[in-house]
Amino acid sequence: MVPQQKEALLVLVASTVFAALVWPLRLALPALECEAVFLDLLAFIAVLWIGRQLVGLKARALDERDLAIRYRAAVYSTHLFGAVVMVGAMALWAAHRTTLAVPAAQVALLATFAWMAMYLAWSLSVLVLYRRGI
Repeated sequence: MVPQQKEALLVLVASTVFAALVWPLRLALPALECEAVFLDLLAFIAVLWIGRQLVGLKARALDERDLAIRYRAAVYSTHLFGAVVMVGAMALWAAHRTTLAVPAAQVALLATFAWMAMYLAWSLSVLVLYRRGI
């Protein structure tokens, strides 16, 4: 397994685990709901950063094929990020259209899930594209 696939597998596992941890954290800290959501996001980003250091992937070591795969994966993940933000924003508007007051914790959840969805799509795209051998 090449370092790019190891990195994608790490991102896939981390995004799944931290997406699942959001709900228990919110329930454990009901008075600090926003802070719990952002703590989960911060821990997710820290795990990704530390994991990438451990994998030892160097950007200078990537060839044209690796760069093309990363580019395609970035395009796919950016599209999913935009879709999650748009659908989430419309859902928040629909849920709170009478008061037009969206709770901050729900905005934090939208930001967190959009960010994690982007990384989830990126990692799945990288793994699929390496397997297909573009």
